[in-house]
Amino acid sequence: MRTSPSFSCTSYILFGSQSIVNRAKSRENECLHSLEDFCVFRSFLAFFERFFLVDIDKIHKSFFTQPFYSIGVIHLKTAVREQRIISILESRGEMSVNELGAILNISVSTLRKQLADMQEKKLIIRTYGGVMSINPVPDETFDSKLHKNVNEKRRIATKARSLIKSGDSLSLGSGTTVYALSNLLDDLDSAEIYTNSMQAAEYLANWAILNTHICGGIIRSATGTIIGSEAYNFFNNIDVDYAFISCDAVDDNGIVYSDNLAVATVERAVLRNARKKYVLCDSTKFGKSSVASIADLADCEAVITGTEAKSVTENLKFRGVNIIFA
Repeated sequence: MRTSPSFSCTSYILFGSQSIVNRAKSRENECLHSLEDFCVFRSFLAFFERFFLVDIDKIHKSFFTQPFYSIGVIHLKTAVREQRIISILESRGEMSVNELGAILNISVSTLRKQLADMQEKKLIIRTYGGVMSINPVPDETFDSKLHKNVNEKRRIATKARSLIKSGDSLSLGSGTTVYALSNLLDDLDSAEIYTNSMQAAEYLANWAILNTHICGGIIRSATGTIIGSEAYNFFNNIDVDYAFISCDAVDDNGIVYSDNLAVATVERAVLRNARKKYVLCDSTKFGKSSVASIADLADCEAVITGTEAKSVTENLKFRGVNIIFA
């Protein structure tokens, strides 16, 4: 009577090593002759699934078409990468597919296939060109941001206001510095103003002499920013004299960033069809990068910032960026 081969958990847990793989190859036929052996092996897989997050159903379906050692290695690698993706997104909230692929050191095509599978399992949320956690990092609220660097933001807004005259058309992005600017527009005799900021629209609605247009779309509850395809198309189809946006970061190359991919997409549209483009940015935003790029300062009329930023913007001057200090 043939005795059932013994299964060593230690051996199969470590079967990524060449010696164990070779052992698995040589014993594959021997190990799986009987139903009893299969049950023993299936019990081990259940143990393996609990501790290593391997997709046993996929292994089971492929069991008779592929050697189990290769199936195990493939699914272990996929499962480990899946957990890493979840971990990265929980700490970052949202990021582009290209950036995530660079971190994981895998091709974008491979990553897209895995993200599609993860979305089907409701482990992540796909966005346009990116991916976000189902448990994203909470947004800092508008009110919280409003009370930071108040004096500097007020000076920046005042400097920006000096550029605008009655009869001008303006696109205003979201953010507290742009909101500070919106609060200085009530002395205009007339203006056409377009915005994706709930707070700016609410303030400007008090002044009937100003024609204020707010885009449709999805409202981000913490910040009052409107995002989505409706907002994007709204700004993409208007021409204005000036566009003003805020941002979350500006790196040493002059690239302007948002912490949110969907916000960045709309802010790019805010800038696109303006004759003159301005970025309003307090001194704490320089020398940083973030999730999604919005614009290159070299393509803008100027960045308006506080005098506090003089020491951290020298490199931008050498790159030809026009900096207006307030």
